[in-house]
Amino acid sequence: MGIAQGGRGPLNSDLQDVLGQLTRVTEDAQKLCSGLSDQQFNWRQAGRWSISECLEHLNLADANDATSLKAVIEDAARRGLRSAGPFRYGKVSTWFVGTVEPPAKHKVKAVKSLVPQSNLAVRDVLPKFVETHERLARVIELANGIDLVKVKVPAPIGPFKLPLGQKLRLIAGHDRRHLHQAWEVRKDPAFPRS
Repeated sequence: MGIAQGGRGPLNSDLQDVLGQLTRVTEDAQKLCSGLSDQQFNWRQAGRWSISECLEHLNLADANDATSLKAVIEDAARRGLRSAGPFRYGKVSTWFVGTVEPPAKHKVKAVKSLVPQSNLAVRDVLPKFVETHERLARVIELANGIDLVKVKVPAPIGPFKLPLGQKLRLIAGHDRRHLHQAWEVRKDPAFPRS
């Protein structure tokens, strides 16, 4: 199931790219969870998250981002911060976005509000994941015509702000990072096979 585009006109290439990334992430999560029992979904090695925890963490983070970014985009529209692009991002924000790409080179502890519960059912977590990505897609569509460089949002860590376009790329990269982590759980030789 892909993420549908609304009828608000063609999206700029940056937003099309991010939507494509989120569609692939959604499809990858569905493939990852295909045929898993709840026991497999919640299996974990000591000190590592289970598949359920990886996906639930993304559910929490992405839902939070969808809410906060919708408000930022609506405010930018009211203030007339518009541009059709093309957009050029600085070296620091590009580097920062690259740090979340899998495989993880540095562990970062999740903030308390984004620490997932454990022992969740596939039938609850995966549909929420798909729905949250559909919600993010609608928020991304709202950003069409907004200046993706001038509009800034707080970085998840550190005292600086990211251009809106880079924040959207960061979300997709963060999702890939935790899906990679979840696939590593499924590939573990000790993972229960039935």
